Amino acid sequence: MVLSLLLLLISVPGVFAQTAPTCGSECPNTQIEPFRMIGNIHWVGLSDHGSLLITTPEGHVMVDTGAEEFGGWVRENVQKLGFKLRDIKYIISTHGHADHVGGFSVMKEATGAKLLTAAGDAPVLADGGKSDFRSDTEMFRPVKVDQTFNDGFQLRLGGTVLTAHITPGHTRGCTTWTTTVEEDGKKYEAVIVCQVAIAGDRAPLVKNARYPAIADDFEKAFRVLKSLKSEVFLALRSTTFGREAKLKRMQAGEKPNPFIDPKGLPAYVVEYEKRFREQLEQDRKKY
Repeated sequence: MVLSLLLLLISVPGVFAQTAPTCGSECPNTQIEPFRMIGNIHWVGLSDHGSLLITTPEGHVMVDTGAEEFGGWVRENVQKLGFKLRDIKYIISTHGHADHVGGFSVMKEATGAKLLTAAGDAPVLADGGKSDFRSDTEMFRPVKVDQTFNDGFQLRLGGTVLTAHITPGHTRGCTTWTTTVEEDGKKYEAVIVCQVAIAGDRAPLVKNARYPAIADDFEKAFRVLKSLKSEVFLALRSTTFGREAKLKRMQAGEKPNPFIDPKGLPAYVVEYEKRFREQLEQDRKKY
């Protein structure tokens, strides 16, 4: 009887506190309260590594899940906002690294959602990171992709349209998403940017046998990002778009919504293109 009760308690999410997962030297990640950022876009991720829930009357879309060990927290955050896991119809990715897609398999099981990813990243999801071109590949549980897409693909659900813009380099299928959000009766163009961070020696920009076109792909990514209209700048890493500071301003009652940030994406592109140019010059000398 006692054993049966213990097993029942363990199987119920949230009954016991989840052990804080680790994510290396880049964080630590901590569990935070989920919140609505702007329009129908909610943050259901952690203090740094993110997961977005885009809600509609016909079901919801989840963008990234974080690593597998964070899955319990992300699921709990969705439910804290009053949404049902089974109402998540699609899971989509920004890029196929473990800290963004490692939880895809468990989230797909929990929601029954269809998993969509860019064609360039599909092999990495299917083999759990084995085909990642970086020298220090991070492994995760392989997951079946239900549908792949290419540049310009549009996911439509409940009046919301998410458009995929392939911005390769960080991964081959790195996908920046755009959508329109409404806040206080006004519509804004939102960009959910895929990273354009350079991996340094882990993925050199010159003579990279595992990714020969990496430098050209980064060039394409910067061109695409410069072409996008961005009034709301979002990302799946808190530090990329200043999530914490903007949330504090929003909680203090600042108007308009601090997540309306038309200068955010251009500033991000300037910073990371500079880093790319410097790394490219170093790699040309080194290799």
